[in-house]
Amino acid sequence: MKILKIHIENFESHESTTIEFDPHFNCIIGPTNVGKTAIFNAILFALFNEWDPGFIRKGANSCKIVIHTDKFVLERIKGDDVNSVIIRKDGQEFRFDNFGKDYPDEVKRLTSLPSLEDCSAFIGPQDSNSFLIHDPSTVRSAYISKVVGIDLLNEVIKEIASEIKECSNRINELERKKSDVKDRLSRLKFVDKLEKLVNKSERLEKRVNDLIERNRTLSFYRDKIKDLDKRIASIKHLLDQVDSVDFDGYLNVCTLYSEIIPKVSQLKEIDRRISSYSASLRSVNEEIDVKVTELITLLKELARCPLCGSHLTSESIDFIFDGILEGA
Repeated sequence: MKILKIHIENFESHESTTIEFDPHFNCIIGPTNVGKTAIFNAILFALFNEWDPGFIRKGANSCKIVIHTDKFVLERIKGDDVNSVIIRKDGQEFRFDNFGKDYPDEVKRLTSLPSLEDCSAFIGPQDSNSFLIHDPSTVRSAYISKVVGIDLLNEVIKEIASEIKECSNRINELERKKSDVKDRLSRLKFVDKLEKLVNKSERLEKRVNDLIERNRTLSFYRDKIKDLDKRIASIKHLLDQVDSVDFDGYLNVCTLYSEIIPKVSQLKEIDRRISSYSASLRSVNEEIDVKVTELITLLKELARCPLCGSHLTSESIDFIFDGILEGA
């Protein structure tokens, strides 16, 4: 992150000051008590919330610091009745009010700034000793390592050394297991013989399977042969019966059958005629029944004999016709 510009209002000796910084190197010089240290204090106050009540300019009730960086714009306002920080980033504005000595975690997340302690190698008070000159060698070494990244390299070296040690332990463990396996194999002198026996067993198993298959095929053809033997025996028995047949008698029967067939045809014709006559007779009987019924009905309506004129009852008419029909 680089600070591009800072605007200071009512902060120590500054009523309203705007400073634009060079992207590479900046040096602020001037007489005593003109506000050089105030610029430094304003940056610490805005970025790390390092506050002193004497920062507010005399006659004012609040101060404001606006810092423009290449990542965000931070506006810090502090006074008797106001304590807020406004961050503008990626087209959005975030405001935080009434917090304590430390910035809220969301402010730290938006600015991605390190802690003030991590920056202590580069930031010091006005009356501090020259940077690193009066520090012990261990401190200078730690600062230089942090600046050039040697501390990160040391961490990487430690991790690699740890992994190498772990791999060495793993290799030693594998070597030990390898030695154990070799010892076990050396005790198994009959392995080759066992392998030969296994191969021989596999060949025997294959041979047995082939024999089983051949036996299955032989059983199939054996059953076929038995079936053919039965059919041959049946044919022989039939031929024996044919040999015992009296063909002369068979011819006589055939001759008689040929003589009977015409007579059977004649009998069938006679039976057909009888059936026809029977049907005609049934039809005549049905007509007679109908006529008799009509006659009985008519006599019952007249209630008199058509021949002698005597009176007839229904019972007498039924009696007469029952006798006639029984006689018929």
